[in-house]
Amino acid sequence: MLIPRTWTFAFVVIVGMTSVVAVTGCSGLGSAKQPTEWVGASSTQAAYISWADTNGHLKGSMEIATGSAAVGTSQLVSTTTIPVAGTESDGKISLDAGGIVFTAPLTGTITNDALTFQVVNAQGGDDSLRFTPGDVQSFRTSVATLNRSMAQQQSAATEAAAKTQALATLSQGESAIAADLSSVEGDLSSLSAATTSVNASFVRAKSEYTTAMSSKCVNSTASQTALNDLQNAADAAQNLTSTSLDLDASNISADITTLQGVDRTYWDRTVTATLATAVHDVTAASKASQAATALAAADDTLNQTDRGALYNLNGNC
Repeated sequence: MLIPRTWTFAFVVIVGMTSVVAVTGCSGLGSAKQPTEWVGASSTQAAYISWADTNGHLKGSMEIATGSAAVGTSQLVSTTTIPVAGTESDGKISLDAGGIVFTAPLTGTITNDALTFQVVNAQGGDDSLRFTPGDVQSFRTSVATLNRSMAQQQSAATEAAAKTQALATLSQGESAIAADLSSVEGDLSSLSAATTSVNASFVRAKSEYTTAMSSKCVNSTASQTALNDLQNAADAAQNLTSTSLDLDASNISADITTLQGVDRTYWDRTVTATLATAVHDVTAASKASQAATALAAADDTLNQTDRGALYNLNGNC
C-alpha cells in the first residue's frame, strides 16, 4: 500500500531516533468497538502500538523498528519498545511516551478506523501521522518487509562502493603504469646509446690491438694506446647496468598485478590496452636487461684477454 508523504514518521520531532510512517491496528478506544492495536510502516521504519482502555485511560506500549542500509552493518533492523499512557475521549487521543522517543505527547483522533496524530515536522511545521488497525503479526510482516528493503538497499550501496573503489584502483594503476612505461622508454634509450658507445670503443680498441699484435715488438706508446682504449671499453661495458631496467620491470609487474586484481566487470578498453602495452614493455625491459648483462660480461672477458696479450707482447720488447 502506498503511504502518502504526510504519513512518514521522519517528520516527527523525536529524541534519539528517526521517525516512523503509516500504521495498522485492532479493538477499541473509548468504546469496545474501537481498535486497541495499531500498526504502521514507512520506508525506513515500522511501528506497533497497543494499549488497554479503562474508562478512557490508556496504558500500553509502542514498538518501533528502525532500518539501516549502511554498508558493513550486520543488523539491518533494530527495535525499541517504550511504555505509553494517555487518554481517549470522544475519539480524541492524547498519548505520552515519557519523552523516551517523542519529545512531547502525541495528540490525534480516531476516525474511519484510522488513528491520526498531529505532529511537528523537521521544518517546524504541522504534519500528520496515520495508523490503521493491525495486530502484532501485521507488525512482524511489516518488519520483515522492512528488513528485505534494507537488504536490497545495502546490496546496492555495497555494489556502488565496490565500483567506486574499483574505478579508483584502475585509475591509479593506469597512471602508475604510464609513469613506469615512460621510465622504461628512457632506460631503453639510455641502454641503446651506451651499447653503441661500448661497441664503438671495442671496435677502435680491437683495431689498435690488431695493429699492435702484427708486430713482434710493440713500442710503449702504441701498446699504451691500445691498453687505454681497451680499458675505456671495459669501463663503458660496466656502465651497461641492468639495475634500472630490472626495477622498471618489477614496478610494471606490480602494476599489472594490481589491475588484474580488480573485478573485470569494471574494466574497459583502456584498461585492456594498458595491460597489453605493459605486458609487452615489461618483457622488452627484461630482455634488454639480460642483453646488457650478457654484453658487459662478454666485453669484459674479451677485454681482459686482449690486455693480457698486449702486456705479454710488451714484455718481449
